[in-house]
Amino acid sequence: MLKRIACVALILSVILIMRPCYSQSYGTVIDNIPIASVVPPGWIIISANDVTKDIESLNGAPYLTAVTMSISYAYPTGWIITSSNSETKTIENMIGAPYGATVSNIPIGQDPPAGWIITSATDTTIDIENLNGAAYDTSVTMPISYAYPTGWLITSSNSETKTIKNLIGAPYQAVVSSVPVGSIPPEGWIITSETGSTMDIENLNGAPYGATVTMSISYAYPTGWLITSSNSETKTIENLIGAPYQTQITNVPIGSVPPAGWIITSETETTIDIENLNGAPYGTTVTMSISYAYPTGWIIISSNSETKTIENLNDAAYGATLSNVPIGSTPPTGWIITSETSTTIDIENLNGAAYGTTITMSITYTYPVGWIITASNSTTKTIEYLE
Repeated sequence: MLKRIACVALILSVILIMRPCYSQSYGTVIDNIPIASVVPPGWIIISANDVTKDIESLNGAPYLTAVTMSISYAYPTGWIITSSNSETKTIENMIGAPYGATVSNIPIGQDPPAGWIITSATDTTIDIENLNGAAYDTSVTMPISYAYPTGWLITSSNSETKTIKNLIGAPYQAVVSSVPVGSIPPEGWIITSETGSTMDIENLNGAPYGATVTMSISYAYPTGWLITSSNSETKTIENLIGAPYQTQITNVPIGSVPPAGWIITSETETTIDIENLNGAPYGTTVTMSISYAYPTGWIIISSNSETKTIENLNDAAYGATLSNVPIGSTPPTGWIITSETSTTIDIENLNGAAYGTTITMSITYTYPVGWIITASNSTTKTIEYLE
């Protein structure tokens, strides 16, 4: 009996050794994937031939990790090129850098990662600084010609420099006055008044659901708000962020654009009625006019010349399927087509797949971001999830 157990254990150990066992951690390498396979975010190509390529995961790499790779392959978001030659480049990870971190003398042909600024430049190199993690209201002076991060605002400038202020984390209804008129308010801020050279702005981020604000007809308003009335000089906007599922608003001016997740339910020559589908349970169906847009994550399951019925696929379990969907319908992100007739398609949800999951599907259909093709033939491909 002991010999039998030992033999079984030996066989199992051999099987485990022979079987590839991938981990999504930093440094994982996968060899010999088809050359056409799309590299997932955070992975790099380390070598390739006409038929296959080898890839490596840089996800989870510590801050300042350096990797040397071919000059011709793409590198991940959040990394920078620190040196290069005709064949290779060395990239360094800037993800996780502390606020105020600087990097000097990097090659000039690249953009700094999001939240970093160029502080100086020569003909061949740039110096950069990290502004991610800056406290609200922090001000930084930088060269006039370089880009500044999202969420910051130009508060003053001259021919050589500009001063930018961090508005990330500002309280609701915070006001900044006398901003140069060319400055662009961050997302969620509105212009409240303007002179020939300056403007005043106000923060609407964090406003309670149903809050209303009257502002100039000519200025932009934030995502998630809606114009509820207007005249030749002003418009009143209402915050719909946080509205309960199935909230309805009637007699909205015809030019107003419903926020994401809302649908138009009826229309006259001057007004529209809208309804909120955000928060609908998975599998909910709604019948609406054929001519109106429907929300992300929903799919058309039937239609005629006047109406279409849509079904909510948000929050579907991994592996959920839906059959006999009209052929023109677009599967939501993360869903794949599994079969097709001349009039219908069947689809399956791959959102929520475990790392290393493999699926075999038709060679002709697209597969989601984060998956790679590991094998293929003339009719099928096998894809594996790497996130």
